[in-house]
Amino acid sequence: MMMQIFYVLILSFVGSEAGNIFSSLIRKYKLRKGLILREDIYLGNLPIAKDYDFVIVGASPSGCVIANKLTENPNVKVLLLEAGAEENTYTDIPALATYSLFTQYNWKYNTAYREGICRAMVNGTCTWPSGKAIGGGSVINGMVYTRGNRRDFDVWAEAGNVGWGYDDILKYFIEIEDMQIDDLKDSPYHGTKGNLTISYPNYRSGVSDRFIRAGEQMGFQKVDYNREGTHIGFSRIQSAMRNGRRCSASKAFLYPVRKRPNLHISQGSFVTKIDIDKNSKRAVGVEFTKKGRQRFVKAKREVILAAGAFNSPQLLMLSGIGPAEHLEEFGIPVIKNLRVGDNLQEHMGTTSLTFTLDKWVVPNYSAEVLALPIRIFEWEKTGNNVLSSAGCETVAYFKSSYAEPGDSPDIELLQIAAAYNSDNGANLRKNYAIRDDIYKAVYKELEGKPTFSVWVMGLYPLSKGSVRLNSKNPFTPPKIDSNFIDYKQDVDVIIQGIRIAIKLIESPALQEIGTRLHTKPLPNCTKYTFNSDSYWECFVREITSQFHHQSGTCKMGPISDPTAVVDHRLHVYGIKSLRVADASIFPRITGGHTLAPSYMVGAKAADMIKEEYPDLFYE
Repeated sequence: MMMQIFYVLILSFVGSEAGNIFSSLIRKYKLRKGLILREDIYLGNLPIAKDYDFVIVGASPSGCVIANKLTENPNVKVLLLEAGAEENTYTDIPALATYSLFTQYNWKYNTAYREGICRAMVNGTCTWPSGKAIGGGSVINGMVYTRGNRRDFDVWAEAGNVGWGYDDILKYFIEIEDMQIDDLKDSPYHGTKGNLTISYPNYRSGVSDRFIRAGEQMGFQKVDYNREGTHIGFSRIQSAMRNGRRCSASKAFLYPVRKRPNLHISQGSFVTKIDIDKNSKRAVGVEFTKKGRQRFVKAKREVILAAGAFNSPQLLMLSGIGPAEHLEEFGIPVIKNLRVGDNLQEHMGTTSLTFTLDKWVVPNYSAEVLALPIRIFEWEKTGNNVLSSAGCETVAYFKSSYAEPGDSPDIELLQIAAAYNSDNGANLRKNYAIRDDIYKAVYKELEGKPTFSVWVMGLYPLSKGSVRLNSKNPFTPPKIDSNFIDYKQDVDVIIQGIRIAIKLIESPALQEIGTRLHTKPLPNCTKYTFNSDSYWECFVREITSQFHHQSGTCKMGPISDPTAVVDHRLHVYGIKSLRVADASIFPRITGGHTLAPSYMVGAKAADMIKEEYPDLFYE
């Protein structure tokens, strides 16, 4: 009951108007007393001008980087439009990341119904979070910072995307980093002069180190998964965190330049259409609504889409750029027939593999609720307690029998210091829309007991989905067809990952704390022998999980590729002065979480823009 009360209290504040007012009062008090413990981005109330050199749609990680780099020149005027709002005090707390998914900071999308997946979820559909904030997904995600493998980017280049190989893009990863992990500061693969702070979370449970030791006892090594060379092995999470607080894209790239008069950030600005001159095929500006009023702003040089893998393709299609047959269904005049919205990719897996323990070496969430006021005070003062962890503690990479040759793993395991039962079913399992009857049948009996979970993720799915319009009304959410497990190989890779996780608990390190697999079967899978491949396939099809890594829907590729939407310089084919620069341009999803490569895309895009306008940037 205490967890439900805590859940209601948090949701009544996080992202709410009351919460924003309370956060503002805290901020003003700290300013007066000199007690500033967080870095708030200042969003001025200046009127929006009629035109700007560049209009950026979406304050996503890539959008924030582009806005930062383009406004280095005081003569270049940039407008950054974001439908969401500024962060507040609560989004700074890593441990509240899952609570923020129920607030205004999430678009709250769901997949379209598809038979054979997400069967244990409400209405048989998976939730699919997407950031709606100044900072985009970096305001609601788990802050896991993984770049991917060298091979990921070399594959992009080999497909005809000149300048996107690993040797070309490594400098951008280094440029953006403020690496604070002592063992990695001197590495040639990391940077210490960038804006984005990377650190280990200050807090870790008693499972974290044992999980790494379990890997070593199985013959695996500790690795820096963000450098060249083998990534196969174990590591603590490299996290986008600063002093125990979330280091979002806005904190990293907008707050330091908030006083630049040539940068205008407009929150609560919902872009509804890109205006394109039908004769010249040039993007001339965007239409958007703010405070109930329809507005238009002109882009003298370019419109840059950085709205993410769901909203960027939706906006293109609403503007007449997309599959002709689809646009014609909605009576949208076709300006350019492109395969916008195809190639949707995600790291599918499962988040429900649960292990019980004999010892309380993980947070006791019932006790933490009672101690919450003290914990918040400690966190404000030191940034070093259970609130400074988003739950993801350790990551491990492995190769399945389907993996490509070389050092490219295709399985990721995330050790999480919690499970669906940890908060008595109040929040975490609701992030994934697990039905009440499933929770009660399998996980409720674990309430009040120490548990942790391992989330199993396939890195290179063969199955690809799509994003399409549900309506020509821009305020109607897009139709997202995940197409998860269209290829059986995708579920086979996950099963191999599950078996690795189960093997890990046999190690002496995890047996010290009495680690056991929770063997209560899912109700719809009891016809299969528990722990058989058939059972685990049923398990994954019942509790099918995404990891907020949607990408690929405005695919980058050469002109010879009929499925490409943008070229290697991110120009939309056939449309002048329009560029896409976010995770939607990925030709193939990277072998890790997509936050880091999204930042890289923003940094590289900004440099390419500067090269193309020497009269603005190099006079």
